[in-house]
Amino acid sequence: MITRNNSKPQTSNLVAPDTIVRPTTGIKLLTFSITVSDSDGYTDIEQVFFKRILPTESNTFSMSDDGNELNSGDRLAGDGIFSRIVRIDSSAFTGDQVFLFQAKDNTGVLSDSLLHTITILP
Repeated sequence: MITRNNSKPQTSNLVAPDTIVRPTTGIKLLTFSITVSDSDGYTDIEQVFFKRILPTESNTFSMSDDGNELNSGDRLAGDGIFSRIVRIDSSAFTGDQVFLFQAKDNTGVLSDSLLHTITILP
């Protein structure tokens, strides 16, 4: 008999800049990453994501643990560190941006929210 703990995923070790300077031309690439674990095992993690919640809410952006450093920013597949490359261009909002990071398991249980503020300077 297999028993599930069915506890919520745990998030930690959020890596994201606190301040960035918005480029006047071109794009700036940033990598966000977060460590996620689940008491029911790695395969119980269905999705890891973030979205901007202030000043205006954005779409949800999935994060990957695929070892594809060029596309997702993730260095090693299956290590529980989920990453996403974010592109910032000259049209990005300036000021404080608040991002919410979460993970969801296969039963739909969400982790606690991790909030992170990034100040974008002109």
